[in-house]
Amino acid sequence: MLGFNGTTEWALDSVSLDKALWLPREDQLRELLGDRLESLTRTPEGWEVTCAGSDGSRHTVTETHVEDAYARALLGL
Repeated sequence: MLGFNGTTEWALDSVSLDKALWLPREDQLRELLGDRLESLTRTPEGWEVTCAGSDGSRHTVTETHVEDAYARALLGL
């Protein structure tokens, strides 16, 4: 259970973990990518993230939001 102790603004006091979704922050995604993160570049299409694969390959993704680019890069690894 995730509890919202003393939070009067919430319409619920708690929610079960199987109903919760963790959305990591940008810094948490960067930390998870670790040394594999090679670059973050702003492009006309959005943000481009390049990461190194475990086999020495490079993986590049582009998304509108930097958090989404980090997340898609992490999923690609």
